[in-house]
Amino acid sequence: AMRSGWVHPNINMENPDTGM
Repeated sequence: AMRSGWVHPNINMENPDTGM
């Protein structure tokens, strides 16, 4: 998933992003 410091709901990413 894209972890560049932006907060977003994890919908179509391969991994659940932290930071939500």
